[in-house]
Amino acid sequence: MIKNYKRLAVVFLLLASLLCAAALVPHLRFSCVKILAYIRKCNIQEDVFFVTKWNMRFLVLSLCGLVSFLPLLVMILGIKPERLKSICMKPDNKIRFSFLVFLVFAVVAILIFINTASLLDGKLVWALTKHPFVYVLFLTGFHVLTLALILIGGFVFFNYNRLAIHKIFFIFFLLFGLSYLLLFRMWSIPNEMTHWFRIFEIAEGHLVSEAGGGRSMPQGLILDIDSVNGKYTDLAHNRNIQINRNEKMSYWFAGAALYSPATYTFQLIGLKIASAFTDRTLLLMYAARFSAFVLSLFVLTFAIKKIPVKQKSFFMLAMTPVFFQEAVSLAGDSLANTLAFAFTALILAYSLNKEEKRGLCGKAGILLIAVFLSLVKVVYLPLVLLIFLLPVSCFSSKKSRTLFLASLLLLCVVLNLIWLGLAKGFLSDYRPDVDPAGQFKYIVTHPVEYIKILLDTYTANFKGYFVMFMGQYLTWAMISVNHYFISAYKVFLFLVLLSEHYKHHEYKKLLRLFLFISLSVIILIATSLYIQWTVVGSSIIEGIQGRYFIPVSILLALCINIHTIRFGQRFKLLINNAKLNEIKLCLDSDLIFKYALLVVAIVNLQALSSLIGFYT
Repeated sequence: MIKNYKRLAVVFLLLASLLCAAALVPHLRFSCVKILAYIRKCNIQEDVFFVTKWNMRFLVLSLCGLVSFLPLLVMILGIKPERLKSICMKPDNKIRFSFLVFLVFAVVAILIFINTASLLDGKLVWALTKHPFVYVLFLTGFHVLTLALILIGGFVFFNYNRLAIHKIFFIFFLLFGLSYLLLFRMWSIPNEMTHWFRIFEIAEGHLVSEAGGGRSMPQGLILDIDSVNGKYTDLAHNRNIQINRNEKMSYWFAGAALYSPATYTFQLIGLKIASAFTDRTLLLMYAARFSAFVLSLFVLTFAIKKIPVKQKSFFMLAMTPVFFQEAVSLAGDSLANTLAFAFTALILAYSLNKEEKRGLCGKAGILLIAVFLSLVKVVYLPLVLLIFLLPVSCFSSKKSRTLFLASLLLLCVVLNLIWLGLAKGFLSDYRPDVDPAGQFKYIVTHPVEYIKILLDTYTANFKGYFVMFMGQYLTWAMISVNHYFISAYKVFLFLVLLSEHYKHHEYKKLLRLFLFISLSVIILIATSLYIQWTVVGSSIIEGIQGRYFIPVSILLALCINIHTIRFGQRFKLLINNAKLNEIKLCLDSDLIFKYALLVVAIVNLQALSSLIGFYT
C-alpha cells in the first residue's frame, strides 16, 4: 500500500512539473523569437552575452516553478494513506464526486496561472530585459499564490466540517487581501489620490480643509503615476520620493474634503506608525493601506463569529472582488463596509442570541460603532436604527433602554449636522457646474417628479449596479473579471441566501425594519449624488456606483428568509398525483457552501490575474 501511495505522489509531481513546463512554453517561444531578431541586428559578442543571460533566466524560472510544487508533494506525503483514500474514493471504490469537483477546481486554477504567464510573457519579457528578477518575481509569486490557493482550498474543502466559518473567513480574507493589497497599483482605486491628501491633512492635525477644499502641505505627496493607465514599473520610478517638510505646495481635494476625519480612522493608524520610521511617500501610502486591511480583517472576523444567522451569506458578500478593492484602498469605504457589517452582526447577536453576554463593554462598542458609521457617510445614518432591535434584557429597565436609544440617535444626528455645516462649502467647489441648493429646492418643490427620476435611474441602471456590486469591473471600470466566473458567483450567492433560514418570534417586525433601513439608504445614496453630482434638470442621477450598496447588502440578505414556498388556491402543484399548495425548501446549506468556497477562490484568483495583466 505504501509503495502504491509513493508512486501516486511521484506521478502527481511529474504531472505538476509538466504543467509548469506548459506554463513556460509561451515564454520560451516568445523569447526565442526575440533572441533571433536581436542576433540579426547585434554583433557576436553582445549576442553571446544576451543569449547566456536569457538561458540563465530560463533556468531560474524553471527551478522556481518546480520548487513551488514541493508543498504539494509534502502535503501528499504527509496525509495518511487511509485518509487520502477516503477523500478520493467511496467505500465501494468509486471516485467521490467532491474529489472530481476539487480536481476541476485545481485544473481551472492552474489554467488561470498559465494564462497569467502568457500575459506576462507578452508584456514583461522584453520590457524588463535589464531586470529579469522582476519578471521571475511576478511569475513565481503568482505561481506560489495559485499553489497555495489549491492547498488551502483543498484543506478547507475536505475538512469543512471541522472548521468554524470565521476561521475559514480569516484564512481566505488574509490570503486574498494581501494579494489584492500588492496587486492594486497605488492610486489605481478610484479617487485614491485625493483621499491620500485628505488623510495626510488630518494626520497633520487639520480636521477641516481650507476654503476651496484644499491646503498648503509639504512637497512630495504626489507620485508621478497615471491613476488610470499607470503600470507597476512606474512605482519603481517613484520609490525614492520623500516628503519635504521644508517646502510647501498647494493641494486641491474638494471631493475628499467633504468626508469627516472619522472616515479615515483605519488608514491614519498605519500612517502615524509608519511616519515614525520613514518619510518615503510610497511606503507611507502602503502603510496606510495595510493598516486599513488588517483592521478590516480582524473586525470582520469578529463580526462573522458573532452574527448568529446568515453566516455563510456574510462570508459570500464579503468575498467579492469589489469588497477587497475597497478593503485595501485609501478610501473611506473600507471603514464604512467593515463597520456596517460589524454593527449589524453585533446588534443581531444581542437581539437573537440569548446566550450572548450583554455587558457595559458591548453597549459601549455599539455606541462607538454607530457614531463612527454615521460619520463616515451620512447616507448610512439609517443603519443606526438597528439599535431598536436591542431587547430590554440588555438594560436595567425599559426607561434606561429608551434613554440609551434616544441619546445615541440624537448624538449621531447632531454630530452629522455639525459636520455638514462645516463641509457644506466644499460641495460647490467640488463640481462648479452643479447647484446643490437648486437641486435640493427642486426635490422639495417637485417630489413626484423626483420620485420618477429615482425610479427611472434604478430601473435603467439596476443591472449595471449589480454587476459593479459583484466586482465584475474593478478600479476605474477598466479591469474586468471573467463573466462566466462572476455568473457562477451570483448563482452560488443566491443558493446560499436561500439555504440559510432563521426563526424569530417577531420576524415580520424584523423584516419591516430591514426593508425600511435598506430603502432609506438606497434613496439617500441617490439623493446625495443628485444634489452634489448631478446637473440641474437631468432626468437620470449620475455617479451611483455598485459598491455604495455594500453596507446594506447584509440587511437585504437577512430579508431573504424563505422556509416554504406557498401557492394560492388557484395555483396548486401536481406532484405524484397529489395536489400541493406549498413546497418546503430542503437545500443543504453546508454542501452548497462547500462548493461556493471553490467558486469564491476561482473568481478572486482570476481577478488578481486580470490586475497583473492590466498593470504590467
